Amino acid sequence: MTEQIYNVILKELNPLITENGFSEKDGVFLNKDYAFKIEHDEEKKLLKLLICVLENGEPKNFEEASVFLFENPESEHDALSAGLDFADTIRIKFGLNKSRIGNSKAEITIPKASLKTPNLEALTGKVLAIYPDLKPVYTSFVEQYGQFLYIDFYKKYVALKVREVVDSGNKKQINKIMNVFSDMYCNADKITGDIIVGIVLAKAADYNKERAEKITASLENHSFLKNAFNNYFALSLKDKKVKEMLAD
Repeated sequence: MTEQIYNVILKELNPLITENGFSEKDGVFLNKDYAFKIEHDEEKKLLKLLICVLENGEPKNFEEASVFLFENPESEHDALSAGLDFADTIRIKFGLNKSRIGNSKAEITIPKASLKTPNLEALTGKVLAIYPDLKPVYTSFVEQYGQFLYIDFYKKYVALKVREVVDSGNKKQINKIMNVFSDMYCNADKITGDIIVGIVLAKAADYNKERAEKITASLENHSFLKNAFNNYFALSLKDKKVKEMLAD
């Protein structure tokens, strides 16, 4: 991992580091309670986030908290996505909330569904346009945490909404959301695709094979997303780390 790539990741982590009193020593970031570090497995092309709770003030027994596929070692875009993912993971694992100063409901803007850039913000705007009842939920959620913790939001609210729609059997509503997911999966960045498959659809299926078959059927005309979902659902049934990530 080059210094430039490492700095891109750190840029996304710096607010968390500053707000929570972390300091760096030999590549390990520590505060009075927790520690984390980032490693690059060049052979497997992975960026890894390792975390631990301090024992007698010392970092011991690091565990793997998040893994990000990093096939292009010079990709600043992928490094940025990894940094965002790592920051959210650290906050969730350690129960750290960003300062809420300057994030009142009046200042929180709902993402626009018309955004042309295919990214997570655009996906969120499209989802909230389809399910306007989630707009006040989104506003309260961002106000509560001081930022958009997208993994939690999509897992707690969007996935459950999609599950309700799938269970309803309303083909028009099902096709509407699946068309959006398929378009974004094919055209957006990796992290957006991962959220659609690994968080929303996997959580919507909820380890239920009959429901998974309904989701697969609704994706009959969207082969890329259908194959990705089928592969990930099969993984969710047996992989402990996936189950931990999808847990409430």
